[in-house]
Amino acid sequence: MVSEMIAKAGKPFKEGEFIKKCMLLAASKVCPEKKGQFSNISLSANTVAERISDLSENIYDQLREKAERFCAYSVALDESTDNTDTAQLAIYVRGVDDNFEVIEELLAVIPMHGQTTAQEIFRQLCGAIEDAGLPWKRFTGITTDGAPSMTGRKNGLVALVQRKLEEENVEEAIALHCIIHQQALCECLRFDNVMSVVVKCINHIRARGLKHWQFRAFLEEIESEYEDVLYFSDPKWLMDLAFLVDITQELNVLNKKLQGQGQLVSAAYDNVRFADFKTHRATFQIFADPFSFDVQESPPVLQMELIDLQCNSELKAKFREVSGNADKLGHFLRELPPTFPELSRMFKRTMCLFGSTYLCEKLFSTMNFNKSKYRSRLTDEHLQATLRVSTVSSLKPNVSQLCERKRCQVSGSKE
Repeated sequence: MVSEMIAKAGKPFKEGEFIKKCMLLAASKVCPEKKGQFSNISLSANTVAERISDLSENIYDQLREKAERFCAYSVALDESTDNTDTAQLAIYVRGVDDNFEVIEELLAVIPMHGQTTAQEIFRQLCGAIEDAGLPWKRFTGITTDGAPSMTGRKNGLVALVQRKLEEENVEEAIALHCIIHQQALCECLRFDNVMSVVVKCINHIRARGLKHWQFRAFLEEIESEYEDVLYFSDPKWLMDLAFLVDITQELNVLNKKLQGQGQLVSAAYDNVRFADFKTHRATFQIFADPFSFDVQESPPVLQMELIDLQCNSELKAKFREVSGNADKLGHFLRELPPTFPELSRMFKRTMCLFGSTYLCEKLFSTMNFNKSKYRSRLTDEHLQATLRVSTVSSLKPNVSQLCERKRCQVSGSKE
């Protein structure tokens, strides 16, 4: 448990020795008769590293067990370099079982010491999928950051994955470009006339303390209404400035909504619409609201079931109660009668899709915090173990089970 806390806090393994000293000091004051038991706890750097690896393996074993029950799953992946310029490939998996239970977990963090080509990334992805016991026949979707090595039409990662699925005689996967990256790269706003003036003026005034003081003294001398930076006087320019402030605020709110764990891909589609999302417009709209979708625009295989569903007033009322709530939506889908097999299959395939690579980006922030310039010698194995234990997860390590497998090892310390 102490080792788990060290991993989650991003502390060096040797912090265990300091924690033990604190425990012994507290025990000597609070319960001196128990101090001997505290001294028997081994918290050396090697022990902490070993325990974190045990915790990581336990979480991974639980993921493998859950993966056996996946009826559909998708992956989100991205790569970034750590403090030692080693490219680290992060792969997340999101799967759904027959009960519409969604599991979203870190599948692997893989060091890539050579080139990060599409072929190499594909090879590592295949290895991670096969190691976890995930069958290709249940592979549903892949979400990337949109880099050329990922999305190249002929030799990109997505193309290689689609080729693999074709070889396995599996339905083509839904390939999505991270919606947050697309929104961030959107160049629909052209407000250089506003930003250039604002930045230039503010930088000139605030660049040096003397300039700022002189500017404030000037405003006081002319008895200005304002004590600091003046508002600009051009009405048209002011309207542009006000609009830019409003729109950037809305974009910030949108960006936050698209982040976080457990996000359904339909939520992203409702907010912004890009080319790859438009390709699967019907699927996402049916998933978002099957009772309002035009049956004639749905795939032929779903039309009869969709008609029966929309005619069921009881199910429609239940859906309206849970609309917008991901947890309650799963409960509603579990109660769907077996007379809707194709719709259930489509719902499961859609529920397991990633709308963004946000989890990968968040993991890289944790990676940079752990493998900093002060811990640059952290091995790839220990880095993956630390990241698996420290990331927010629905799977918790079974500490009691791990303890049962360990024999009590008395520390050699004479403290």
